[in-house]
Amino acid sequence: MKQKTHFGSYLSGFILSALFVTLAYGLVSHHALPNARLYLSIAALAIVQLIVHVLFYFRPALKSNADTDRWSMLVFVLTLIIITIVISGSLWIMYNLNYYMVN
Repeated sequence: MKQKTHFGSYLSGFILSALFVTLAYGLVSHHALPNARLYLSIAALAIVQLIVHVLFYFRPALKSNADTDRWSMLVFVLTLIIITIVISGSLWIMYNLNYYMVN
């Protein structure tokens, strides 16, 4: 069975990903915003980057083989759960370290 390639989708995703990474780098390296807004902007760009990856890289892979849709979605959901645990745990640890170093 011939595997379909999704070169256009991958290229669009790569260009958008490169654009968002460059934008985030520019904001941080040039101190374009105050700290609070900079943190929110970086978080928003990270969420948009995640959406771009899902739409341009994950979705075409799901459409290529109908038999693996359920397993691919399960892997994707478990990945999101692990990412959420790692990020929330890291923020919790950093908050506690900051609290105990200041007090």
